Amino acid sequence: MENTDYMNEEMAQPIHTGEEPLFNENQREQMSQACSYLISISKWMKFFFVLTLIGIVMMLVAGIVFLIAGPVFDTMDTTGITSMAPRFAGIIYLVVAALYVPMAIYIKRIFTAAETAAFSNDNDAMVEYLKNNKSLCKFYGILTIVMLGFCILVMPVIFLFASFAGL
Repeated sequence: MENTDYMNEEMAQPIHTGEEPLFNENQREQMSQACSYLISISKWMKFFFVLTLIGIVMMLVAGIVFLIAGPVFDTMDTTGITSMAPRFAGIIYLVVAALYVPMAIYIKRIFTAAETAAFSNDNDAMVEYLKNNKSLCKFYGILTIVMLGFCILVMPVIFLFASFAGL
């Protein structure tokens, strides 16, 4: 690539004219290896997608069961004190199921783009794969920070109630 007649001045890189091979043997080997990694990633992401969908469905069912069970426990209670625990648990299950939906969407986009990038050598699909992978990691990170903050806020309340329960 010593011939500078083919240089693109804006990008300062040689322009492929078709006279020289686009990739050398080592680069083709690396591209083949990268495609096999993308195919492997897409298979694992499909597996995680199915597990996420199963988890969402199970949490939705559990949430609905707990919400329905709340009034049943109220009618069985002879003390006259309403039991909010089943309803609260049902709401928690439904909220957590809702938090899993964006994860499932990102996982679906990731394996779809990985397959497209691997089988069609589409650069746009590779960019889409990386964008969605970044978004999933960012979502996990923000969710982790929020959950840690929630745990830090809830711990004093738990200790407070536990201390009163011991009286």
